[in-house]
Amino acid sequence: MLNERNVNIFEIPNRLNAMAVENGKTFLEFCREREEVRTYGKSKDSKQRYERFLSWFTTWGKIKYFRDITDKNILAMDAALKAKKLKDNSKWQNYHRFLNSFILDAVAAGYVKRNPYKWVNINKDKNSDSLSTKYLTLEEMKCFSTTDMGSECLNHVRDLFVFQTYTCMAYVDMAAFNFSKCTDYGKGKIYTGKREKTGQEFTFLILEPAMAVLRRYDYKLPLISNVKYNQYLKVCAQMAHIDKPLTTHWARHTGATILLNAGVDMETVAKILGHSSTRITRQIYAKLMDKTVAEKMAKVNEKLLKGTASETPPK
Repeated sequence: MLNERNVNIFEIPNRLNAMAVENGKTFLEFCREREEVRTYGKSKDSKQRYERFLSWFTTWGKIKYFRDITDKNILAMDAALKAKKLKDNSKWQNYHRFLNSFILDAVAAGYVKRNPYKWVNINKDKNSDSLSTKYLTLEEMKCFSTTDMGSECLNHVRDLFVFQTYTCMAYVDMAAFNFSKCTDYGKGKIYTGKREKTGQEFTFLILEPAMAVLRRYDYKLPLISNVKYNQYLKVCAQMAHIDKPLTTHWARHTGATILLNAGVDMETVAKILGHSSTRITRQIYAKLMDKTVAEKMAKVNEKLLKGTASETPPK
C-alpha cells in the first residue's frame, strides 16, 4: 500500500486473505513467473512481446490480485485499449491474448475458478484488418523503388524496403542476413536461414531487384533500427505519393503478393516465407487469393460477353 501511495487499514484484512488463498502470490507476480516459463527457449521477438504486454498491464494496474480477474475488469481493460485507438485485431494479438494465457495458467494451478474470457466476447477481428490487405501493388512498388527520396537516409530506407519485398524477410531476419552464407545456383544466389520468430527454416533465390540493392551497398545492407525504419517508411510513402501507412511488415506481404500473382504455387511461397505449412499461408492470403480468382474470372467473363455479342443470333 505504501508503494501504491494508498494506505487503507480497512483494506488490510482483505489483502491478507487474498494473499493467503493464493499461496502468497499476487496475480502480477504469478504472471512474471509464468512469463519466464512461457518464453523459455522462445525467440527474442516472442520474449519482447510478453515483456511489452506485462509492462503495459502493470502500469494499467486494474488487475493486480487473483480476485481482480472478473468479467467487469476484462471489459475495463478492453475499454482502456480502445481509448488507445487500437484496432480489434491488435487489441487481441498484443494484449488480451497474453492475459488470457496467464489466466488459463492460473485456472490450471487452482488459483482461479473461472476464466472470464469464456463469457466475455472480445472481438478478435481476424478478417477485416487482415495482414493480406497490407501490401503494395506491383505498380505502387515500381513507383516506390524508383523514387528519389531526397536524402541519403531515406534512400537507404527505400532500398531496405525493396530488399525486404523481393526476399519476403521480416525485419529481424533481414537484420541477420549475411551474404557470405549464400550458395550459387546457376547465375543466381540462394539464401537459407531460420526465422528468428519461430525457428522455422526458409529458403529463397535472391531476385534481381534485391541483388541490385546488395550490389549498391557492396553486399552489406545499410541497416537502421526497426523503430526508425518504420518512422521513415511513412515519409518515403509520401515522397512516392502512396497513401498507405507503410511499415516494415508490408514488405514481406508485398513480396508474397507479387509471387502469388506471378503464379508461384502456395507450397513454394510458404517455404520462402518460412511458414511451417501451407495452411498458415492460405489463412493469411485467403482474401488475396479470393480477389485474384474473382479478377481472373471477370476477365474470362468479359471475353465470353464479347464472344456472345459477336455471334449471329440463330434463326
